[in-house]
Amino acid sequence: MGFWVADGAWVFLLRRRANRRYPLSWFTVNGVDGPMTSSADRIKVGGEVGSGLPTWPSMGSGLRAEQGYLKAAYHRRVYVIHPMGVPSWSQLSEPAQLSVHVLSDIHNTTDPDWSTYLYYGGNGSDC
Repeated sequence: MGFWVADGAWVFLLRRRANRRYPLSWFTVNGVDGPMTSSADRIKVGGEVGSGLPTWPSMGSGLRAEQGYLKAAYHRRVYVIHPMGVPSWSQLSEPAQLSVHVLSDIHNTTDPDWSTYLYYGGNGSDC
C-alpha cells in the first residue's frame, strides 16, 4: 500500500491499484498549502484505532509488537519515492506510542525481503 501525488490529489494505492483519491486542497490550512501539498521531509507509518466506546479496541490482532511475525500487525519494506521517481528506504526512528500497552518494534535492516520494517499492536482496552 502507499500514497502518490498525481493530478492534484494524493492517490492511495493498494496492491498496486489506485484505490482512493484525496484532493490536495484537503491539506491546506486557512487557504495556505501545507507541506503535504508539494513536499514533506518525513512520513509516519503504523496503525490507529478509535471508537465511541468507553474502551479502545485492540491494535491489529491485539497481540503486542514483540510477538512478531504472524502475531502482531506489521509494515515491511517501508520506503519513500521522491518527486523525481527515485525510491529510498526509510530509516525509522523511535516510535510514538499511546501507552505502554500499545507498542512498536522497529527494525532498519538491509534484508531484501523485509528491509525497513516495524511491528505494532496491543490490547487497546489496557490504554
